[in-house]
Amino acid sequence: NTPAPPPTDTPAPPQPTNTPAPGETPTPAPEPTETPTATATIPPTTEPTEEPTATPEPPFALDLRMSAPPLALQGEEIVISFIVQNPSQEEAVNVVLRDRLPPELILVSVDAPDGQVSTVQENGATVLRVDWPSLPGGAAHTAAVTVQVAEDAPDGAVLDNLAVVYGENAGADTDGLSIGLPPAILPLFR
Repeated sequence: NTPAPPPTDTPAPPQPTNTPAPGETPTPAPEPTETPTATATIPPTTEPTEEPTATPEPPFALDLRMSAPPLALQGEEIVISFIVQNPSQEEAVNVVLRDRLPPELILVSVDAPDGQVSTVQENGATVLRVDWPSLPGGAAHTAAVTVQVAEDAPDGAVLDNLAVVYGENAGADTDGLSIGLPPAILPLFR
């Protein structure tokens, strides 16, 4: 004989919970918040403008004049003269003359009283620079640049030369000149 199993306890029925039924979502009541108060704004001290502010221009510009013979032959030495004038009554400071010589002009010498001369090579051409520490109002600086026309410069060529002068407190000015070489085809005189 086998003994009978002891009786088991029946669990108590479940207690109801606050679980929402499917499809229902409880929404908590909103808690009141404080509304911020407006702060005073400070008006601008100046009215905005519609046009941008212009970059200030120097109070005066220097004046550059160049001269040289209008015609030259291959192998000939010529002088290009520069006059840098200050037409104002104010002193110009750190005055710079810059000239990129055409490749057909070979620099021989530079005479620039009171100026510091320097040169660099750029793309086969000589760039000449003369620096003067200052130029009083109403005064002028001069420079004389001796160049030689290259032997292989082609007949009929026109050598254009453009230079610029400017100062730390003075506007820029440019000047240029052209030097003609012998004609490629000589005219027939009958």
